[in-house]
Amino acid sequence: MLDVCLFAHYDKDDKVDEYVLRYLEKIKELHFSIIFISTARLAETVVERLRADCSDVILRENTGLDFGSWSAGFAKHRSAIQHRLLLANDSVYGPIGPLATALDRMTRKPADFYGLVESLEKSSHLQSWFLLFEPWVVRHATFKAILTQPFAEMTKAQIIENGEVGLSRRLLDAGFRYQALYMINEAGLTARRYAVNPMHPLWRELLFEGGVPFLKVQLLRDNPVGVEDS
Repeated sequence: MLDVCLFAHYDKDDKVDEYVLRYLEKIKELHFSIIFISTARLAETVVERLRADCSDVILRENTGLDFGSWSAGFAKHRSAIQHRLLLANDSVYGPIGPLATALDRMTRKPADFYGLVESLEKSSHLQSWFLLFEPWVVRHATFKAILTQPFAEMTKAQIIENGEVGLSRRLLDAGFRYQALYMINEAGLTARRYAVNPMHPLWRELLFEGGVPFLKVQLLRDNPVGVEDS
């Protein structure tokens, strides 16, 4: 199998929006074999459309959030993942501009795993909506232990702690190094003042200066921190 992307999807209306289909096309253009895991009740016609870009479509119960979906995809296809592994989801709009350029810049500094955005929320970690792992990380026992946790039995707070935040912490403790396209400590004083999701208050800086080619769906839909639109 080529480089593999485990793509987690959820939609309350049991649809796959056009922005998601476009995102999948852009991932496929980078020669990733896409495993699409959805907790929506998708019609067979939708599943057939997905198969045009995806090597497999997995439908599962709506438990465990994205880490539950990534865990299901990893359990089914782990033995076939021989190269890089990308974890992605539908929580962002994009890519805005070439995804290949962002991926190249993200991986320019050698590391063992990568993300587009580093966050200080709770503790330093890579945001989980776009994570790339080198093969030796995917084969490591620590990585397997992280993705085989019982996410379906956890609360949302526990999934964040044991999934998103815990993934970076445990891999660092195992001796691996990470890099991000947007590293907080390299981004200036403004970024270090925000111990929150930088994709919300700093979206302009990330998009136009940091080259992060995505906007969070939650920011545009809910604006949870009251970011001004001017």
